[in-house]
Amino acid sequence: MTDSRDRDAASWEAYWRGAGESNAGDVGGVNQPAVDAFWLGHLPDALPAARQQPRILDIATGNGAMIAKILASMAGRDPQIECVDVSPSAIDAVSARFPFVSGKVGDVSRLPYDDGAFDLVVSQFGLEYAGENAFREAARVVAPGGRLALVVHIQEGAVYRECRDNLDALQRLRASNFITLARQMFEEAFTARTGGSREAYESAARQLQPAIEELDGIMSEYGTAVADNTISQLYDGVRRIHERIVHYDANEVLTWLARMNEEVDTFIYRMSSMLGSAIDEAGFEEICAVLRDGDLFLEQTKPLVPATEELPVAWLIVAGRRDDASHQGEASPSQRAEPAVGEDVRLWVADEKKRAIDDLMAGDRIDDEFFEVDVEAALPFKALIGSIRRPRDTERSQWFVTY
Repeated sequence: MTDSRDRDAASWEAYWRGAGESNAGDVGGVNQPAVDAFWLGHLPDALPAARQQPRILDIATGNGAMIAKILASMAGRDPQIECVDVSPSAIDAVSARFPFVSGKVGDVSRLPYDDGAFDLVVSQFGLEYAGENAFREAARVVAPGGRLALVVHIQEGAVYRECRDNLDALQRLRASNFITLARQMFEEAFTARTGGSREAYESAARQLQPAIEELDGIMSEYGTAVADNTISQLYDGVRRIHERIVHYDANEVLTWLARMNEEVDTFIYRMSSMLGSAIDEAGFEEICAVLRDGDLFLEQTKPLVPATEELPVAWLIVAGRRDDASHQGEASPSQRAEPAVGEDVRLWVADEKKRAIDDLMAGDRIDDEFFEVDVEAALPFKALIGSIRRPRDTERSQWFVTY
């Protein structure tokens, strides 16, 4: 189990270390509009309005996507946010993006926090990787009167099937030996450029041809976007370099292939880990039992199924801890919080609001203060750009947004 956890940690560290570069692969499901809609509907009312400085924990924070949602959904409050992730690179990136957030590197199945430390505990596609004790730990740190909200991978759902397709495509890529054969062809090509044997280069190019045909077949079956464009990126990159090889440096080309080879390996492991961590119905019942044993009451426990889809994208869990009369007179986690960082938070929200509006306008989504927009385009920006409502006389897929 320890070896598996260590490999999981190494895989995610490699992923987050490469985030922002030409990274092969993204985390399936995180950008699902239905998941965003759940959080944007839940977070504003997750805690009583009287809690102006709620202490919040984001478990398995990754790139801080949940932190952005929390800040956008709690306008007018000064949330004291902490986060934890197994990846040092993830915590470094979150700290750079949100300097007012306290981040820790740690095993989420052994949280470095006191019992009842947080008013709100959240996690999106994270706890399931760390096993049952991670859910037990998440429950432990919920304060009296606090809430727990989780989005968890579900077996045989839309994200699960996408990951399964990604894994099959990547395993077929690996079995074709495409990267190794491409490297051999380029090595011979660069040697031929400096007076070496052209026959060796032509032989290497012929050996690559079956692998090229295999990639053609993969993309025909799954589409060019499979595995977050990793297959097409390799295919197009090798073709482009081959056609214009006189313009490329040998070390740069071979370094690119080596990096892609490493990224494909970690991508394969992440997809395998996602599939292995996804929760079936029996496992979901066990998680719910763990939370009940942690003295939480369950408010929502169900699959999240988008309105226009048949397959669920995740399990949802919303739970809470009742106020304990024995704690009366003690300082709540909110009251124990450090001084507010309200101005930093307000400036961040203002910047994000401007960026959201600019993004929508740049994409020709809006050109006025009152506009009609596809719900899928609007929902991720709901808390930042104002109100979203559906008039009675419009199609279900059309919403009006004002900002």
